[in-house]
Amino acid sequence: MENSKTIALILAVVMMLSAAAVMTACGNKAEEQPADEPEQQEELVEEPEDGPELSEDQMDDLYDQAARKVLEVQYADYMPDDVFGHAEAFSIERDGDKGVWDVYLGTGEYVVLDGKAYEVSGAYGEAILTFDYTAEGPKLTDVTWSADGGGHDKWIEDNFTEEAVEAWKTFLEDEKNTEFIKEVVEKKAEEKLGVPVETENLLEIDKDAGTYEIVKTIESGDPEDDTYTFDTETIKEGKLEDLK
Repeated sequence: MENSKTIALILAVVMMLSAAAVMTACGNKAEEQPADEPEQQEELVEEPEDGPELSEDQMDDLYDQAARKVLEVQYADYMPDDVFGHAEAFSIERDGDKGVWDVYLGTGEYVVLDGKAYEVSGAYGEAILTFDYTAEGPKLTDVTWSADGGGHDKWIEDNFTEEAVEAWKTFLEDEKNTEFIKEVVEKKAEEKLGVPVETENLLEIDKDAGTYEIVKTIESGDPEDDTYTFDTETIKEGKLEDLK
C-alpha cells in the first residue's frame, strides 16, 4: 500500500514538472517571437523656408529673358530671328520672392539665312541678374552689366558678393570657361532655329540701306612676328526686301 502511495506521489511530481516545463517553453517562444513592427510612416521632408531652387529649365528660361532684356530682335521682318542666353552663376541670393544672381552672362541674336544661323549681335560679360520667384517660374526684373575699362575689376569687388568674387577669379583662370558659355548659346540657337550656326563666315546687315552681305574672313601670317594680315571677301550680297 505504501509503495502504491509512493508511486502515485512520484507520478504527480513528474506531471507537475512536465507542466512547468511546457509553460516555460511556451513563455520562451513568446519571448523569441518578434513584436509586430509599427507601420512604416511616410517620411516628411520640410522644404527650406525660401522654397525649392530653380530647375535647369527655369534657369535656361531666366537666361533667355536676360538676352531679351539686353538685345533687340532686329530683323524679324526679313528672316527668322531670335535671341538666346546662358550664364555661369557665381553666387545666388534669395530674400523672400526676390532673387539676385552674380553671373558671367552671354547673349546672342541669331538670324537664319540660306539654311544657316548667323550671329548678328551679342553681349558677354559679368552682370547681376535680379528677378522675382513666381509660381510660373522666375520673372526677370533687371540686368546690371559690370563697368567697362579700368573700373571693371573694382566694380566686381564692390558689387559681387565675396563668394562670387572668388568664384569669378577661378572662372577666369581658364579661358575655356568663357568659350563654353558661347558654345551653349550657339547650341540653344541651333536647337530653337533648327539649323547649324555658321562660325566661319559673317553676315553683315545694313538696315538703313536695306542690304546684307555674307563675308568670308581671310587670315594669314603670325601676329608674333608681325606677318599677320586680315582681309575679307564678299561671297554673297542682296537686299533685305528680297528675303521676305
